[in-house]
Amino acid sequence: MTARLRFPQVAVLVAFGLAIVSAVDCLSRATLNPPPALYWLGVGLIVAPVVVRMLGGDLSLGERLALVVTFGLALYTVKLMRDPFAFTLADEFPHAYNAQQALIHHHLYTPNSFLPVTADFPGLAGATSALAQMTGMSFFGAGTLLLAAARVTFMLGLFTLLLAAGGSPKAAGLGTLVYAADSNFLLWQAQYAYESLALPLFVVVLACAAERLRCPPGQRRSWAIPLALMIAALVPTHHMTSYATIVLLLLLSITRLPRLKLLNDGSTLPFAALALLLAAVWLVSVASITVGYITPVVGQAIHSVYQTITREAPPRALFSGASNQSGPGNTLYEQALGGLSVLLSVTAVCVSLMRAWSEAGRRDVVKILLIAASVLYIPVMGLRFVPAAWETSVRLTDFLSIGVAFVVGWFPLEAFARLTRPWFARSTAVLAVVLMVVGGAVNGWSPASRIAKPTRILAAGRALDSPSFAVANWISRLPRGRVVAPEADAEPILLFGGKPVAAGATLAADQVLQMNALPTWALPLWRRGHVRYVVVDRRTDATSETDGFYFGTDAAGGYLEPRLPQGVASKFGRAHLSRVYTSGNISVYVLSGRP
Repeated sequence: MTARLRFPQVAVLVAFGLAIVSAVDCLSRATLNPPPALYWLGVGLIVAPVVVRMLGGDLSLGERLALVVTFGLALYTVKLMRDPFAFTLADEFPHAYNAQQALIHHHLYTPNSFLPVTADFPGLAGATSALAQMTGMSFFGAGTLLLAAARVTFMLGLFTLLLAAGGSPKAAGLGTLVYAADSNFLLWQAQYAYESLALPLFVVVLACAAERLRCPPGQRRSWAIPLALMIAALVPTHHMTSYATIVLLLLLSITRLPRLKLLNDGSTLPFAALALLLAAVWLVSVASITVGYITPVVGQAIHSVYQTITREAPPRALFSGASNQSGPGNTLYEQALGGLSVLLSVTAVCVSLMRAWSEAGRRDVVKILLIAASVLYIPVMGLRFVPAAWETSVRLTDFLSIGVAFVVGWFPLEAFARLTRPWFARSTAVLAVVLMVVGGAVNGWSPASRIAKPTRILAAGRALDSPSFAVANWISRLPRGRVVAPEADAEPILLFGGKPVAAGATLAADQVLQMNALPTWALPLWRRGHVRYVVVDRRTDATSETDGFYFGTDAAGGYLEPRLPQGVASKFGRAHLSRVYTSGNISVYVLSGRP
């Protein structure tokens, strides 16, 4: 099977898969409601030929590297075809705003009213603005190119790490492909956000540390500068990834178990100390807001775990996100794919553990840590049943999936690859990886979010922007002033309107905007918060950070966009505020002064 499929044929098949995904996106933008199965067929066609070729035994190291890079860039292109003209995923707006402001003002740390913590970690914005200034591209073009380079870096770094840990190029290649089963890989790790750049740096740090431990003592000093530079780049890029780096470097310092000997010629303890020092200095001098940002999330997750275990609160239903979804959820077969992906990953880890531990060696700390990460992956996946901890579980699996990739690629898949005649076993291995990757993507995003949706339409020969983008462009012409708005409108207003925004729990924005009557304390609170404009949106999707930026689908497309009662908007008129904009669903009121 693998002897007949060479790299040029693999590239052609991957291109066909991308063409199918592109066609699905085009049909979806035209509101023609394409079948989800066609989308998954395209993704599967990207994955399958790469796995088939990687299972071959006659590949050079260069071809394996080419395969993993092709694979990573192809799946990144899936996200790029979803958003070919602008950043539209939820976390992309505040990060794009940071890059935009860096280009405009020629300095970093411009305050970000929507997600303030991002302004204190300007690694992504700084790299994007520098690339844009050097090339003349827009921040969108520079950001897209930067994330493509980050994806290549991630794939090469992960391959190098798994090769250093296992010693087999085939197992490293297969494990790198298996990592794509992580639910965040297809879209979340490809979005324009600081973790999308920090995670590749994290993997490169681990790969450098693993190579340093493996090389002869006389050559270890040559890794000092690359490691120090990667750590210095990582700390101002993302908080949680830098903290994970500190923990992993400390654990890698333990080179002899069970004596826990820390210091020797190959110890990574000095680099762990460097990372800890830089992170502490950054936290105290620049990003002290991080404590208030992270602590409530962790506290709520721990409390929710306790409530779920003691049955004080019901468990979270699977395939239900944190925000509203526009339209129907996953189909029954998609839910089966998502469950099967997790089942295959957990089963492969369990089957591999005994052999993995016996072959890890008492001194091989890299293998032991990767195996331990794969073990921890299992209970962390259980956190997805906990309402306030499921998002924490999703973020942790980005790191723990590295261990799963190592264990699964090192044992079950490489064992299948050694079988030169039983085609059934090798075909089963290919099918398993395809199911894991496709099912992982199902677990990551709602159906309404993973496929492109219309942000601009043609009507009577004119191009019309979606309601959220249209109001943002209109507000850009107003005098400066803070805006209260639902989250789906606030993020475009921040980026395209150039106005500071308050949304969600900030200034009780969501609470007030969805009421039929205006509470007496709302306007005084907003005036104290220097609010000048109020945006009211009757679309229920306006509270969704993932689905509210687009045109809704009408009944002919199988879904009628729900609306909030008329009172949510008319209450501001009853309070004698001036309405200066309306588009049917969205109205803009002036709280104080002239518009």
